[in-house]
Amino acid sequence: MGTDGGAGSRSRSGRLQAAFDASFLTAVALPADLTLIRAPDTPGSPQDAAAVRHGHAIWLGQPDAPLYRLDDERWLLASVRRADALARDLLGPAPATRAAAGTAACVERGDPTAGVLQVSWLGPVVARLRITPGEDAALPDDLPAGLARLTRSEVARLAEVAARPRRPRWPAGRWRR
Repeated sequence: MGTDGGAGSRSRSGRLQAAFDASFLTAVALPADLTLIRAPDTPGSPQDAAAVRHGHAIWLGQPDAPLYRLDDERWLLASVRRADALARDLLGPAPATRAAAGTAACVERGDPTAGVLQVSWLGPVVARLRITPGEDAALPDDLPAGLARLTRSEVARLAEVAARPRRPRWPAGRWRR
């Protein structure tokens, strides 16, 4: 049994929390002029009552920049059914679409001058990005698509970690006589 704290010795809960924390967008993936003003581990909205984990990060830029604000939210829910219901709630009355098996679905609404809402989900994981341009500015054409691609890959990675089986409660050798 290792006590060195390496990835192999972490509990499932610890691995899941590490994967959840790593699923948020970072400064490396975002334009250089954005500043993180709210870390993902800050308690969030009332929607997180049904979530196993919930986080909400906020990034701000200059008020007149093409990208002024980015809200990055993640939910890890107890079941796929709850995740699908949350995705439908976040998208509003329009029907949610399904992606191919094993890939994260992503629905985008809005336009580059007023802002874009993206909801991505796979398995028990849901992510919402709200991308807001600055005053009298418009989002660059490739920015929402690039952020959607990054978010879908992080959602897929987190869903994969969440789907890994748990260890049995009792060691198999315990049942032998």
